[in-house]
Amino acid sequence: MPTPGVGRAARRTAGRCPGLLLVLLGALGCGREPDRLPVYPAGGKVVFDNKPVAGAVVILCPTDPAALRDRHPTATTGPDGTFRLSTYYARDGAPAGEYKVCVSKERTVRNKDGDPEGTGKNLLPERYATPGATSLAARVGPGDNDLGTFSLSP
Repeated sequence: MPTPGVGRAARRTAGRCPGLLLVLLGALGCGREPDRLPVYPAGGKVVFDNKPVAGAVVILCPTDPAALRDRHPTATTGPDGTFRLSTYYARDGAPAGEYKVCVSKERTVRNKDGDPEGTGKNLLPERYATPGATSLAARVGPGDNDLGTFSLSP
């Protein structure tokens, strides 16, 4: 008896390659990535000279070298200087751990027509831009994490 909703060509292909479906399902898994760490909601605020910084990039770098992964929690600050971190998906949070917090805001370089063509100089002090120089730190743990306000000074 024909399978409802399945065309003759599909049935014929499945009949010739009975293991194909199992191989495809195995390759896709159930949407899990085995090395993916659990993440927890985390966010905060960036101010420079007591004013909110809009459009700054915030990157969390693990303080433990063994915890380094190919993905670092990142965010871009909104108009009020607030941010929510993303690791795997938008605003999903950050893995638990101790971090150095790097913050930078690069000026957009425009061509003669006014179109963006790249980034220029960091508009914030360079000491906040690299893990080796920044004094900013954060800790992320299970649950919702308010990382507080990162106050940058000239």
